[in-house]
Amino acid sequence: MEASLRCFERWGIAKTTAEDVAREAGISRATVYRLFPGGKSSILEMVGAREISRLLDHIDEILSNAGDLETMIVDGIVASCRALRSHQALNYLIEHEPEAVLPFVAFDRLGPALALTSSSCAPVVARFVPLDTAEEIVEWATRMVLSLTFFPGHTDPGDFDSVRALVQTFLLPGLALSPHSAN
Repeated sequence: MEASLRCFERWGIAKTTAEDVAREAGISRATVYRLFPGGKSSILEMVGAREISRLLDHIDEILSNAGDLETMIVDGIVASCRALRSHQALNYLIEHEPEAVLPFVAFDRLGPALALTSSSCAPVVARFVPLDTAEEIVEWATRMVLSLTFFPGHTDPGDFDSVRALVQTFLLPGLALSPHSAN
């Protein structure tokens, strides 16, 4: 999977072959097909799932260390945006093959991404608010991360103060939390 990721970073999905992956990994093409019976689509699915899992594990760790809800949201958004913006393969694909990535983070294909982040992060956020509110917070924060990462605007997603202002102005008031539930 590491070899596949390195190939995607260099050539993207369209130009990467099973032979490229085998060469990069130092194994035979037959071994690649044994490990990934569905060929390139299996490789993509497994590498994508692993990278998403890595990101969610990292974010869960960040969220677990926060002392209050506002800090948790701000730190989670900043860490997520930074991780996505520094992911070489993802950035290559966004620049050269956006059709391979953007459909998964827009419109009707966004549901699975929201469900995945909610199932991973909402239980951690529920330290400060009821689980249904935590799920809502994670959904809105995920939408913010995707927007800020793929369609940047006035807010610098890598800057804690900029994200904190956005969270204080729009996210927390929109959730209508009592003052006690945000601490």
